[in-house]
Amino acid sequence: MSEVLQELLPEMDHQKIRTKTACLGAARLISEAATPCRCSGFNRQSLWHNHGMLQESLEDLIWRLVMDMEDAHSIVVASVHSLFKFLERSGQKLCRDQLLRLTTVSVCLNAKFWDDREACRRTNRSMAFKSGIPMDEIGSMELLFLRELDWNVCICEEKFLECEARIEAKAEAWYKEQEATRQSNSPLSSTDVVDELGQEFKQL
Repeated sequence: MSEVLQELLPEMDHQKIRTKTACLGAARLISEAATPCRCSGFNRQSLWHNHGMLQESLEDLIWRLVMDMEDAHSIVVASVHSLFKFLERSGQKLCRDQLLRLTTVSVCLNAKFWDDREACRRTNRSMAFKSGIPMDEIGSMELLFLRELDWNVCICEEKFLECEARIEAKAEAWYKEQEATRQSNSPLSSTDVVDELGQEFKQL
């Protein structure tokens, strides 16, 4: 978790903040790699297109997908690694209309692989409910995803730490941007800023 947050919010639920921070950093990292879709999401030949605008922020989507998982932070990191590995192996360019489906499938697979509880639960049904993607399509996309990864979603410690650092750097940059904006636009004292941040995280 960000050292800045550890200092600002010493009495908050650090595990929840750590996961939420990972969701934010992951969303920024993935979104920055995505380009506008030339077919405007109407490429019905591709399962990966969600054929419509994402109805919430990518950060909120990832949070909803992982919030009930035992080690949500690690699953977010592993999911980001798998997603970029899939793009590299498949030669696909990530477009904005693929964010919902690719992210959901990557989280779904990594949850089942890394979390014993998820492997025994109806994870696909849960993901279908949370994402709005039909369950049979999630199953089909899982197969396509795994084939490109040679049926291997393992990640070594070095790659995990590298991906985690990239995610945390994106999140840290966002928090610093927000803090700078608050200080330049608000007459609040530093104590008021800390209190305001604390109230936001209590709503997580």
